[in-house]
Amino acid sequence: MKVSAVRDGRVISSGQVTAQFWAPGRDPEHDPEARQDPDHAAPCAYDPRTRRWLALVSTAGWLPGTWTVRGLVEEDVAGSAWGTFPLAG
Repeated sequence: MKVSAVRDGRVISSGQVTAQFWAPGRDPEHDPEARQDPDHAAPCAYDPRTRRWLALVSTAGWLPGTWTVRGLVEEDVAGSAWGTFPLAG
């Protein structure tokens, strides 16, 4: 998983970034209660070569379907971005 974190046109390269994952059928982007309980989460490490935050995540045992992912930046002012990805069975 690759997460970009930018504020005011500058790449954020320090702080804490987490990739959070919700199983198919859940909609945390539009259901605030679901946001409190991701199915999986992984810390990200900053890679200066790609200027991205990276998390290596094993999807073994995860349900097939469309997963929702949020890159969560916890810094002075927290921010996040949503995405989805398909997972074959």
